[in-house]
Amino acid sequence: MDLPTIGIDNERGFYVGITLDAILYGVEIVIFFQSVYYLVYSTVERRVKFLYTAYGTVLFILVTISVVANGYFGQLVWLEHRDFPGGSGAYFLANVSLWLNTFGTAADAAADVLGDALLLYRCYIICGARRSLIYAPLIIWMASTVMAIITNVISGLPDSNVFKGKAATCGISWVVLTVSFNVVVTTMICARIFLFQRYIRKNVDAETAKMYTGIIALMIESALPFTVLGIIFIATYVRGSPAEWTMAPTWGSFVIISPQLIILRVATGRAWTKATITNVTRSFEAARRTNTTMGLESTTMITEGSSVTTNSISLVCMSKQEDVANLRSEKVDEQEVHVSFVA
Repeated sequence: MDLPTIGIDNERGFYVGITLDAILYGVEIVIFFQSVYYLVYSTVERRVKFLYTAYGTVLFILVTISVVANGYFGQLVWLEHRDFPGGSGAYFLANVSLWLNTFGTAADAAADVLGDALLLYRCYIICGARRSLIYAPLIIWMASTVMAIITNVISGLPDSNVFKGKAATCGISWVVLTVSFNVVVTTMICARIFLFQRYIRKNVDAETAKMYTGIIALMIESALPFTVLGIIFIATYVRGSPAEWTMAPTWGSFVIISPQLIILRVATGRAWTKATITNVTRSFEAARRTNTTMGLESTTMITEGSSVTTNSISLVCMSKQEDVANLRSEKVDEQEVHVSFVA
């Protein structure tokens, strides 16, 4: 008698998923070592260097655990136990709650919690360090953390399956919460950057403006690709589509890649900082007043011993009265010089 199986379509989806997972792991390796290299040669405080280096290292370890777990389980399914009664699909279903899978899922869940925490902190920075603005996403993040723990506990029980039954219900709740968190935070960050975009582009050079408000900056700072991928994953997860077996490990890879890209921007001096936000905010508020003109000044700093070029925005804010006074002073000086030459 053949045992229950996951089906050939789901097997194929899982195979494609772990293949993409391995490819994206290579991308993660490159980003991680680039981040560490630039952090070593950056001019940021030693405490910040240590924090981001340790943070990135923990994420890298977690993604390594996940990739190894997925790859080894695939080896068990298609090589070591290919003669299992009912085939490889039956072995998969009978051993999906194996400690190895639970360990890999737990690593992804931990990485998701840490990555979302970093995104929440970046949202706090970009929104001008206003605590009242992050209360809502903070609550969602805490709820998703709880559901991640519950999902991992239930999926590790005997004969449990994260794609079916109670574990699947908890898993859907977890993914919905974490994606909802990403949608909220991504929207807040994008709105903030769009708010300042026009003013920054008018007052600094094109290269610096692009660095802070360009498409790449917007996508990385807001983790937009991860959010879009999460929405697609939810759609496949809820429907029980074979594509969910592909999307699960792929989404798990972007759980790590998105925060690592943010760390890389911080390491290269291209990320929004408290100082940048303060300068832009003050300049933006000054521009809204009728008696004030706004100016932003970009400065470029090349760090010795590395190829890191850091552009920063500093505030140049003068009242119209001061502008007029300066112009009058310049005209008077010109007249005095002209008179002296005529004499």
